Amino acid sequence: MRLLLNTCAEIEGVIGDIYRYFADQVACPIILRDIWIKMAEDEDRHARDIRFFARVNLDKAQVLEKLSRVQADQYLARVRSILAGIKTSGIKEEEALRISKKLEQDLLEVHLNLAVEVLDEKIARMFSCIVQNEREHLAEFEAYIRSVEGAAR
Repeated sequence: MRLLLNTCAEIEGVIGDIYRYFADQVACPIILRDIWIKMAEDEDRHARDIRFFARVNLDKAQVLEKLSRVQADQYLARVRSILAGIKTSGIKEEEALRISKKLEQDLLEVHLNLAVEVLDEKIARMFSCIVQNEREHLAEFEAYIRSVEGAAR
């Protein structure tokens, strides 16, 4: 469980790095830059929270294996690959938004599974709070996209 949580924390950190990169490198309105900066800070906070719980003496039987270490490692490799890819090629606002939205959808699913599967009540509550935060992130991206689409008409 501890290794799984540490991998989850690392995933959060890489996604925060992706959002910081977007905020710094993508030509976009300041409102979107601010959204990415806020979300990077949120991902950093999620990583700190998860690392805190990973330090607690956890029983290996506290989680059902719906999210395996292999899956977590594969997802970590995927987000690292995304970060490496965006750093080697220019990225436009639309593509950055698409990537951001997909990352949030994936995180929401992973955290929702962990919130349900983790038997430790405190850790489950932490993941439930993160789920709510990821839902807010998705809503922010969707609202921004709607506002841009509305302004284009």
